Amino acid sequence: MIQARGVASRGYGVGAASLLVAAGVIRVMTLPLDAAHLVVEAAISLVVLGLVLASSQLPRVRFWGHGALLVISGACLAGLANLGLRLAAPELPDFTLWAALIFAGILLSVDVAPPRGANVVAAAAVLGAFIELWLDNVPVNQTEIASLVLAVAFLAGFELLLLTHAQRARRLVDADAVRGQVFATMGRKLGTARDVESVVVAVLEACREWFPQATHAATLLRDDAEGMLKTPGVALGPHGVTRGGPPTELLPGEGLGGAVFTSGHAMLWPTALDISTANANLREASRERMRAMRAGFIRSAVGAPLRPPGNGVIGSLVLVSNRREHAWTAQDLDIVQALADEAARDIERARGHEADVDHALLDSVTGLVSHRQLLNVVDKEVARAARSGDTVALIFSDLDGFKEINDAWGHDAGNRVLVMYADVLRSTLRREDTAARYGGDEFVCVLPGADSMQAESVAQRIGQRFAAMTRNDPVIGSTSLSASYGSAVYPVDADSAERLIAAADAGLIQAKQRRSRELTGRVTPPLRIDRWPGA
Repeated sequence: MIQARGVASRGYGVGAASLLVAAGVIRVMTLPLDAAHLVVEAAISLVVLGLVLASSQLPRVRFWGHGALLVISGACLAGLANLGLRLAAPELPDFTLWAALIFAGILLSVDVAPPRGANVVAAAAVLGAFIELWLDNVPVNQTEIASLVLAVAFLAGFELLLLTHAQRARRLVDADAVRGQVFATMGRKLGTARDVESVVVAVLEACREWFPQATHAATLLRDDAEGMLKTPGVALGPHGVTRGGPPTELLPGEGLGGAVFTSGHAMLWPTALDISTANANLREASRERMRAMRAGFIRSAVGAPLRPPGNGVIGSLVLVSNRREHAWTAQDLDIVQALADEAARDIERARGHEADVDHALLDSVTGLVSHRQLLNVVDKEVARAARSGDTVALIFSDLDGFKEINDAWGHDAGNRVLVMYADVLRSTLRREDTAARYGGDEFVCVLPGADSMQAESVAQRIGQRFAAMTRNDPVIGSTSLSASYGSAVYPVDADSAERLIAAADAGLIQAKQRRSRELTGRVTPPLRIDRWPGA
C-alpha cells in the first residue's frame, strides 16, 4: 500500500509536467517556422516529452545511483529545452512566459525522492539553463532584469514547494511503515494474551526490542475511581519485564508519566536536567516509590500518551535510560507514539474481554464475584504475595438465621437479605479487596496485604454495619439474623491458596460453635411471619 501510494503520487507529478511541456510544444509547433526548423523542433520536443515520461521510471533504476541519474536527467532536459526555445525565440510571442512554464514543467518532472543534495544540484542545473536562455534572448535592461529575478524566484519557490510536499509525503509514508512494523512486533509479542497485565508485558517487551537503550519502562493506566495513574503490577527493568514490586501511582500532571498524560502528545526529555525539571512536582510518596524501584540516576527519557480511538487518553507509556543522555531524539517520538497507540488499542480490547469474563463470573443475585472466580482471585493474590513477601487475609462469613427467613418468606425475601449483605461488603472493603459469594449464604472477602488484626477489624465493621442495617428494617429487625465470620492469613495460617480458604472456613466453624454456646439457655426472639415488604 505504501509503495503504491508513492508511485501514484509520482505519477501525478509526471502527468502535470507532461501537460505543461506538451502545451509548450504545441505552441512552438504552431509557429511560422521554416521546414528545417520545424523538423528540429519536432525532434527536440519528442525527446523532451519522452524524457519527462521516462522520469516516472527513474526511482526503479539502480544504475549509478538514483541521485546521479537525477542530475543527468535534469541537465539533459534543461539543455534540450534551452535549445528548442532558443530556435523558436524570434517567432515566439510572450517568449519569457512560455520559457518559465516549460522550465517549471521540467522542475516538476524531477523526482524529489533522492537525497536533498542531488535535488539541489539538479534544480541548479535547470535554473542555470533557464537564466542563460533568458539573458541570450531578452534585452538586458532594468525592466527585463527585474522580470528575470521574478521568474527565477518563481521557479525556485516552485521547487521548494515540491520539496516541502515531498518531505511531508515521506514522513507520512515513514509513519505508515513504522506503524506497520510496530503492529507486527506487537502481534508477535502479544500471542494469545487477553488480560491487561499480559498485554502490558507484551507492550514493554516490544519497547525493549525497539529501544534497547531503555533501562526502565512503565505503562500507567488511569484509575477512574481514584483519579490516579497506576502501573498494573508489571514494569521493565535492566534484566527484562518483572511482575510484582512496588506499584507506581501518579496524579495527572505529576512527573514524567503525568506530564505525558495531561499533554496528550509524545514528549522527550533528552538530559538529566530536563528530567529533574519535569520531576520537580513529584509528591514525597511518589519519590519514595521511585527510590524503591531502584531505577538509578535517570539521564534521558521519552513518553507518549495511550490514546485508543474514540476514548481520549487512558494512560501513558514512559521509557527511561540511566546509561546516557540523548538516548532518544525527536525522530523517535513517532515510533514511541505508534507503540503507545497500538498498546492503547490492545489494552482496551483486553479490558473489554476482562469485563465480559467478569460479568460471566459474577453471582447473578448479589453481583459479587462467583465461587469459580473467587478461586482464581485467591490463587493470584497468594502467588503475588509469595513473590513480594507480603500477606493475604481471607474473611469467611455466613448469615445466622438466614434459613428461617428463607423458609418463612420465600426465596425472594432471602435474595433481598443476600443483596443487603453484599451491599455492606461493597461499602466496607477497599478497592483492591474482593468480595465473593461462596455459595448459599456464605461469603468470602480477600484482603491483599492485610494481617490478622486488620482482617479482624474489617470483619467487625462488616458485622456492625450489617447489624445497623437490619436493625432498622421493619421485618428483619425482629429476627435473629446476624453474621458470623472466621479469618486466616497467608502465610501465617496456611501456605497455599486451598489451605488458606480451608483455614478461614475452619475459623468460621469455630466462631459459630462459640456463638452457639453463648446463646445456649438464652431466649431467641421469635420469628414473626408476616408479609415481606414489597412482596
